[in-house]
Amino acid sequence: MELGAAFSPAGRLGWVPFPPGLGVRTRVGRIRTRLSVGTNSPSILIVEDDESIATMYRLQLELEGYAVRVASSVSAAQASIMATGVDLLLLDVGLPGADGFELLIWMAHNGHDFPVLLLSNYSSPDLVERARKLGVVDYRIKSHTTPVDLAQIVATILARSG
Repeated sequence: MELGAAFSPAGRLGWVPFPPGLGVRTRVGRIRTRLSVGTNSPSILIVEDDESIATMYRLQLELEGYAVRVASSVSAAQASIMATGVDLLLLDVGLPGADGFELLIWMAHNGHDFPVLLLSNYSSPDLVERARKLGVVDYRIKSHTTPVDLAQIVATILARSG
């Protein structure tokens, strides 16, 4: 039996067993059904160098039925975008080597046009303005964004773009 994580509306983590095809109850008491990721599932790329944050967001988005990939650097993100495409990019600014803005510039120069949600703990108005000028559709502070919040934001962005 496979184990996975689910988050309550309050953002509390609960571990759940995933028996094939059955609904499951989390430790926090909420009923969830495991969603299968099909070929029509929106593809989300999380570009985040902090593995625990990337995993936390990835697990919630997968529970919501999205096809999620994670890249920990700009070069890994570029390879993923070129290989399979993306419906939505969740991008951190502070990455090792090149930063998130360099990925946004690369995307613009290479004709990649899909929504980008910037997730960062930097909150300067200059950073937010620069991100908007480079086409970012939304900006969120990671420390204020629970996985459940992120899933709702993602659903809203994809509904607007698609």
